[in-house]
Amino acid sequence: MKKRFIILFISLFLIPIVMMLGESSWVIVDEKTTNISSVYYPFDIDLSQSSTYNGKEQEIKVTPDTGYSTDDLTYTYYDSLGEEISTKPKNAGTYYASIEYDEVELAYVEFVINKKDLVITANPHSITYGDPQANNGVSYSGFVEGEDEAFLDGSIEYIYSYNQYDDVGTYEIIADSLTSNNYNITFVENELSVVKKNVNFTWSNMSVPYNGSTQAPTASINDSDIVSTDNKALTVSGSGKDVGEYQVSIENNLKNYNLLETNENPLINNFEITQRLINVSFGSNKTFIYNKTSQSVDVTLLDSITGNEISTVTGEKVLPILEYKKSTDITWTNTIPANAGTYEVKVVGFKIGDTETTNYALNTETTSSTTFVINKATIDMSGVTFESKKLVYNGSPISITVSGTLPEGIEEVTYENNTLSAAGTTTATAIFKVNENYNSVSNMTATLTVLAAKIKISFTATGGEYTYDKTEKTATIKKYVDGVETDTLPEGLTFVSMYLDSSEMPATPINADTYKLSIVCDPSEGYEDIYDVTEFEDDVKIIINPINIYIKNNDVYLDYSQANQSYATFISNIEGKLLFTDLEGNSISLTKDTDYNIVGMHDGTFAYGDEIISGLDTSMTTVVG
Repeated sequence: MKKRFIILFISLFLIPIVMMLGESSWVIVDEKTTNISSVYYPFDIDLSQSSTYNGKEQEIKVTPDTGYSTDDLTYTYYDSLGEEISTKPKNAGTYYASIEYDEVELAYVEFVINKKDLVITANPHSITYGDPQANNGVSYSGFVEGEDEAFLDGSIEYIYSYNQYDDVGTYEIIADSLTSNNYNITFVENELSVVKKNVNFTWSNMSVPYNGSTQAPTASINDSDIVSTDNKALTVSGSGKDVGEYQVSIENNLKNYNLLETNENPLINNFEITQRLINVSFGSNKTFIYNKTSQSVDVTLLDSITGNEISTVTGEKVLPILEYKKSTDITWTNTIPANAGTYEVKVVGFKIGDTETTNYALNTETTSSTTFVINKATIDMSGVTFESKKLVYNGSPISITVSGTLPEGIEEVTYENNTLSAAGTTTATAIFKVNENYNSVSNMTATLTVLAAKIKISFTATGGEYTYDKTEKTATIKKYVDGVETDTLPEGLTFVSMYLDSSEMPATPINADTYKLSIVCDPSEGYEDIYDVTEFEDDVKIIINPINIYIKNNDVYLDYSQANQSYATFISNIEGKLLFTDLEGNSISLTKDTDYNIVGMHDGTFAYGDEIISGLDTSMTTVVG
């Protein structure tokens, strides 16, 4: 095998030489010599040739003169490294060829097979929103006959401008990573279309109870159709507040979804707000007493769903519409009862303020009526009296009646046996007629006595003189009715007796002093014409003299007609008071000039313990001992 080396600078210099020699003159370069021959050979050879890969073996182009044939030429081919190859060049690359004629090397030609242009275009593709990256393969343009993608190297890969969960739209897709020694590959991009996903949706809360606020249903894409973490809630147009039916719709303008309507879930639907059911609770107090005002049981309205008071649930002050009837009647009325009796009450509707509302309804599964009682009131008769009276006959019939203001509920007072036309006594009866709303009042009785003349009342009394002994003294008082002594004065007289001391102040006759008796007796109101009271003017007195005290050594003697007998042990004389203990061990305190007189003492002074008791009156002349 021959190995040829081409020296570039020789070739560069040879070209102009060849040109100077003429078209049919060739320079022969032998590997052993560089001599230039001007011998003529009948072949036209381009020393630098090229072609494009066509999948077949290719040879050097030589143009023979007329009368000559290339069959007479011998070709030897070399690769780009100068190694001889056994076949004609086929794959793209740079080759070299030695052309011999008649065992003479005519030329050494550079032969380039260029890569063929191959265009690989990604096929357009369409996927649904949420789908992963995907392709529809590629299209090839430029393969030589008999070849396809199997003649390419590598594995095809795709490059996307789209990532999974990107929004609906048009993205680019292009193939990559295929190579070839024979093809000059151009990758052409195409469109990857992401279309909306068809999804099912569901309406919710299409029928809701009234709650005092504006309400609307909800709609959402089914969980099985939602993509990734997208919000499944849909925008609903239309709402309502009061009880009724409303048209609502879903805005089908989602960027990435196409909502599929069904008979059960259309895009336009009817939304219903139903009445809020109320449970009625009646108060435990169902017994009242007539008080001239309308009365009824308390009614609490409770939400049937939560059990809470309805006003806290809907924020509206809902009131019951009530009707009443007496248990003996058949006709219902909306007038709240005031009179005594047994009544039935029932809830027939609801209102807000004075306006009836249909947004609420009674829960028919609960009680809506109850019974209550307004009992008759009891009349307070404490301000009414029917008093017995004694009156002096004046020539006309005399009657007695009740006194005081008749209370509410007394309609009339009638009397039986309450009149006398001469001196005598009768038992009168007052009969009270009461209103139907009050309990009956018991009759009252009183005695009427008619006298022929006034009754005379007089008093006598006897006083007395005493020595102070710590006990209360009183006068003896005698009472006379029409000259007859009695222990008890008749009714209608106010009797008061009292004592006035020396300073004319009311006092109790205990201490040493002179007390004057005073008696006052006055007829009570209504009895002035019955009694003739003689004023008490007698000078009756109670005189209590001070007790005499005798002191000898440590003994004190009290003048209880027991002089010279030891009564107590003397203790002290403090601020005019004598303090001592009697024979029974009781503490005694006597005040000078009020409770005792000092009659005398032994030697003028008295020694008790280490203390000299002084201040006693030593001018007394009576001395004991």
